[in-house]
Amino acid sequence: MFVNYTVVFLLSFCLSMLFCDCTPKKAKSFINSTQVAVKKLIKFRAKLITAPSGYQKCGDDKVAVGFRFRVIDSEKLLNQEVVVIFPCPEQYGQDQFFSEGHIFLIKAEQDLSEKKNYSVTNNFAADKLETLWGIEISKQSR
Repeated sequence: MFVNYTVVFLLSFCLSMLFCDCTPKKAKSFINSTQVAVKKLIKFRAKLITAPSGYQKCGDDKVAVGFRFRVIDSEKLLNQEVVVIFPCPEQYGQDQFFSEGHIFLIKAEQDLSEKKNYSVTNNFAADKLETLWGIEISKQSR
């Protein structure tokens, strides 16, 4: 007797889907768990309040440094002060780029998963401020 295993498999699969407890909620959570997370950028203007006095620069090790900002203009951030961690901050050129009192336009994200690839210096961790991962920064004015 010849058995077509493809037909048997499809029939058993369909029957299991018919009788299993596959509610839309469970199906949706399965779909979401397999999708790649989309990172949402937050754009805001902020004044640099505190910059670390000295920090290691990127070289053999990838370094990221936290800077404390007072938010001036943002539709998405509710907190008045935030810490933004910038990878390899020396990439922005001159030593005085991150000068306290200056206004910056910042693009950041709340997803901090990238920090696992860096040696992070965050002198403000004990302050329990909202912490963001810096993507882009430009100096506006003083």
